[in-house]
Amino acid sequence: KQLNGIWVSLGAKDRGIRHAARVALEKQPVKNWKKKLSPEKNPVVASAAMIALARVDAKSSSEVLTKAMTFDYRNEKNWQQRIDLLRSITLALTRGGQPKAKQKKILIAWLDQIYPAVTPEENRDLSAIMQFLQAPSAAKKGMALLRSASGQEEQIGYALNLRHLKTGWTSLLRESYFKWFVRAGSFKGGARLSNYMDGIKKDAIASVEDWQMTDGLKKIIATKPQQTDPQFTFEPRSFVQNWTMKDMAAWVPSGVPGKRNFKNGRQMFGAGSCYACHRIGGEGGAVGPDLTSVGGKFGGYDLLESIVDPAKEISDQYGSSFFTTTDGTQLNGRIMNMRNNEYWINTDMMKPSTVTKVKAELITSIEPSPISMMPPGLINTMNKEDILDLLAYLISGGDRKHELFVR
Repeated sequence: KQLNGIWVSLGAKDRGIRHAARVALEKQPVKNWKKKLSPEKNPVVASAAMIALARVDAKSSSEVLTKAMTFDYRNEKNWQQRIDLLRSITLALTRGGQPKAKQKKILIAWLDQIYPAVTPEENRDLSAIMQFLQAPSAAKKGMALLRSASGQEEQIGYALNLRHLKTGWTSLLRESYFKWFVRAGSFKGGARLSNYMDGIKKDAIASVEDWQMTDGLKKIIATKPQQTDPQFTFEPRSFVQNWTMKDMAAWVPSGVPGKRNFKNGRQMFGAGSCYACHRIGGEGGAVGPDLTSVGGKFGGYDLLESIVDPAKEISDQYGSSFFTTTDGTQLNGRIMNMRNNEYWINTDMMKPSTVTKVKAELITSIEPSPISMMPPGLINTMNKEDILDLLAYLISGGDRKHELFVR
């Protein structure tokens, strides 16, 4: 009776209750409840039970994988349910190791039908699973995701999940993969980011067989990472037009038109280097304002104006200052720190860790600056549809289910 109560609670509406039920289930003898998994039709209950089984009984990993493949992943509308299902597969493989040859072949075929998936979170997990299985399609599909990824977090995730892959590579795919490490040298993060990237690259190099190490590949691997402004698109973009409000005002007379492209809007957020300073939907930098809720404050016209002319209205919270020194030098930037009577001034928000240090006694004046730290021209590599998709992405707060993306 107690076991039945735990089992039913695995499907509770409250996530906390579901979690508690799964923990309780894991403390029960496996032989008392494992038989209940196979006939279970409720995907919420089944995925929780699969996670529990994978966690406490590695020998049952084959049964977890078999059960996972009975569900219709592509028609499952609940995002969390899809993530939980992938987690059960990940745990089964992590705890149980490689499946036997027959089941492995069936599993790869099943995964190929759902990979790539709709969201980056799903693709993150799927790319890791496909790498672990050394799936023949993992290199081609993983590189396609890397090329179309938006922010640096997503790109690093795919690169990380490709590093131990030994199968399915062509010479062009491998060269393209290692060229990414050169471009990724512009990524910004914590003090250990460069070491982390070096570690991914080192593992990737170790996965290349000696006979695959061509002179061209060796040259790419030896190329030093580029230290430029952050670039969040896989390939450089071409100049389209120096856009002005006169060009674009008529596009949004009463708001952004619907039926926009979410994927392209997200990519344009990266193409415009917005991720360097801004967060949206939990991704991006933190030196500028979080844009997740910007759609509740501004319409399409106001957003366009703030992008094209960022100096027209500058927030007090994110404004910069104009510094004049005794020798006539002038700096425009934000004070990031002050140590030992020395100002640490950041003059480029695209490079938040780069500062100019100026002794306080050398500064003759500090005035509010009329110049925005946000550079102009960020949308000059985009066409009209790209810009409208970007506006829709901003207004939605990074929510693919927003009405602007309904088709």
